[in-house]
Amino acid sequence: MYNNLVRHTGRAVVLYLAAANGSDPMPRNLFSTYSFVAVCMTTSLPGQTFTKLLDFGEQIGFGTQDALIQGFDGALYGTTPYGGPYNYGTIFRVSGNSLTTLHSFDGTDGQQVYAPLVRSLNGKFYGTTSYGGVYNRGTVYEITPDGTFATIYSFCADWNGQACLDGEYPSAGLVVANSGDLFGPTQYGGSGSIQNGGGTIFRITPSGTLTTLYNFCTLGLPCTNGLRPGVPLVQAADGQFYGSAVLLFAMGPAGRFHSLGDLPSGIGTGPSALVQAPDGNLYGTTAASDNSDGSVFRLTPGGEITPIYNFSSQSGYNKSGLVVGSDGNLYGTTSTGGSNGGGTIFKVTLSGELTTLYNFCSAAKCLDGGGPEATLVQATNGVFYGTTLVGGTHNEGTLFSLSVGLGPFVEIQPSAAETGAAVAILGPDLIGTTSVWFNGSPASFKVISKSLIAATVPNGAEAGTVRVQTPGGTLSSNVPFWVRP
Repeated sequence: MYNNLVRHTGRAVVLYLAAANGSDPMPRNLFSTYSFVAVCMTTSLPGQTFTKLLDFGEQIGFGTQDALIQGFDGALYGTTPYGGPYNYGTIFRVSGNSLTTLHSFDGTDGQQVYAPLVRSLNGKFYGTTSYGGVYNRGTVYEITPDGTFATIYSFCADWNGQACLDGEYPSAGLVVANSGDLFGPTQYGGSGSIQNGGGTIFRITPSGTLTTLYNFCTLGLPCTNGLRPGVPLVQAADGQFYGSAVLLFAMGPAGRFHSLGDLPSGIGTGPSALVQAPDGNLYGTTAASDNSDGSVFRLTPGGEITPIYNFSSQSGYNKSGLVVGSDGNLYGTTSTGGSNGGGTIFKVTLSGELTTLYNFCSAAKCLDGGGPEATLVQATNGVFYGTTLVGGTHNEGTLFSLSVGLGPFVEIQPSAAETGAAVAILGPDLIGTTSVWFNGSPASFKVISKSLIAATVPNGAEAGTVRVQTPGGTLSSNVPFWVRP
């Protein structure tokens, strides 16, 4: 569709790369083919700043559909499914004024990364590849911030002649549980009733020991207990994992599965990964279907599903997942629609009031990018970051930032734990921190670096805001910290 549309000819401006750590922006032109100086269209709302940071391409990777993640060092990390020397995808870091390729997949260690990285308390990142590995059925891998890479599991090690009983094609990715283990789905494999299996949910330790916890489509056709899980799980404050496999479901850490039912008619299909908001409910989006343009919906822990906003061609179609901003609102992207047809960035309140924040240009090679499919991430400097699938100088996507005037904050990992547990506090300019409170209860802590504090959940702590007193002022957590009994 992009090749048939005319490029928007609004006023163009030159923008500069703002460092992820919040330092002053400086003009960048570091690569002959991948310039950090961007020319883009000013279609964001007043008081907001949209900045294209870089253009993807064959050398550094392209086709990214995955959310970025901020590391404990304050840098941003991400993956691409294509590009690099073998065209099997890459892992990269954006820090300050430079992009570094940390790893290029060659097939033996995996290929085609359609899942985001996750950050563990051990300082490493973990992820999955959809293909490649020993059996070419996908892998689980780990990588350190300096690029030390290891494949910790290759799927289809347990083949029974009909299906990979341990699962195959884990394209949805992982979630780090409070225990430190990793949980995730595979789209195929397992002991399901259909050919090649209906998919699985697995637990894997950081050392690579995998346990299959649940098999989809084991009750026979039409797979009433779910089929082909395609989005990451999320662990909510109640300790349950929530996800989607046609139907919505909850699952305990030991594998006890509970169906929450199908999505109601008229709100769309293909729900995104869920996210827990400060009100304790989970929120997600759906794509357009025959009788719906898609929606933002609310899921209560008890299983009640309610649409809170219905999309249209003007507000966009084909939504990514949502992220909870530090102001308590939900932020996301659409890959099509909006005033230019190239997708949007939007904000939606928990009551369902939506504001379009930015409209991407729809023309081929539109310099700001187009077709964003990855979930946004809000870095601790308060700025949102994301990627587009197409557009940019090479028409292979861009990496961008959007500031909406939100200030810096601290992020707690994990976001729920019992008293006495160790947690990481990620934030900007933490050197010299004098105190840490968990909803008013003082905590013991140690400053590890300018962007990281190690703390212990204090006795008597209750659910609420974590506050960190730094020389520059008090920083508050972006979402409530949940204290488990």
